[in-house]
Amino acid sequence: MKKLELNIWQKIGIVLSILWIVFTWVNETNKIEKSANDFANFSYKVCSDTQRIRHDNDLSSCDLKKQKDLLLFSKNKNLNAGIASLLPLPFFWLLIFIFYYFFKSTLIGYQQLVVWKRMPKLKKIFTVFCLTSFGFVILFSILVVLNYYVDSKVPVTLSSFVDVDKYDYDKESIANASGTWTGNGVSEFMGSKIQTSTIKCIKSKLTCWEARAYVPDNSNALMRDLIEYEVTQWTDSSVRFKNENLCYEELFTMDLITNKVSGIGKYTDKNEYCKKTSHSDKTWDYQLSDGFKVYWEERQKARPWLMRVIQSFFGN
Repeated sequence: MKKLELNIWQKIGIVLSILWIVFTWVNETNKIEKSANDFANFSYKVCSDTQRIRHDNDLSSCDLKKQKDLLLFSKNKNLNAGIASLLPLPFFWLLIFIFYYFFKSTLIGYQQLVVWKRMPKLKKIFTVFCLTSFGFVILFSILVVLNYYVDSKVPVTLSSFVDVDKYDYDKESIANASGTWTGNGVSEFMGSKIQTSTIKCIKSKLTCWEARAYVPDNSNALMRDLIEYEVTQWTDSSVRFKNENLCYEELFTMDLITNKVSGIGKYTDKNEYCKKTSHSDKTWDYQLSDGFKVYWEERQKARPWLMRVIQSFFGN
């Protein structure tokens, strides 16, 4: 039996394939676990907020729902990681062999057709122009495909406007705000960084309502929520409102002078149940910000390494 001999490029390809499998498996597993935890935590927040509105402090059903959501999203973790790490490999190898033999055959024919030493200067310039144009076409095609991939990861463009205004209508004082939430509590408590909100506060009712639309991480589904807040203070310069849960509380300020909306939150550990599920020293903050900057930052993070390398030559 003839011994299988591999050249240096085939050995490099095998090593790179093994590294791809290991890296992709670990990366996909971590992404699935993070997405499952983020969704379960956000689902728990929505459930507990609903219970609070109903004046029901029994959160056992919310805790059970959180565990079910966590198990549901993690159910096929190994299968999905295996598909992501193994399925592309045969196509990668096939693509490499196709390009290798195509360019090899093209190069052999090109060397016979184009005798560089005998070519006049103008023809050399034209040949270089053609090769350069062909290279740019290939590069542009690669960027188009990579952009489609990034679009699948960040499918929604957010508005760049942050609006805060106050007006009187039919003897009623109303304060509005809109924008995208940023801060270190967004991922855990607001479902996703890709989200946008509109807030409306009515003085006579001492209530604010927030309509929020968001796209969960690793998903193309558009979700929406309506949150009700209690107004704690209303002056000519600001409106303060709060979101009080069994285990944490959040306080927001709509500044009508600087046209900014910000918030802070913290765990309160009011009972033994909260002490088991939260940490009293954990705090977070929010700011209503320019949504396009959030979109662009997430888009930059979603770029594959090859796209980063190519765009680095153009200063991106």
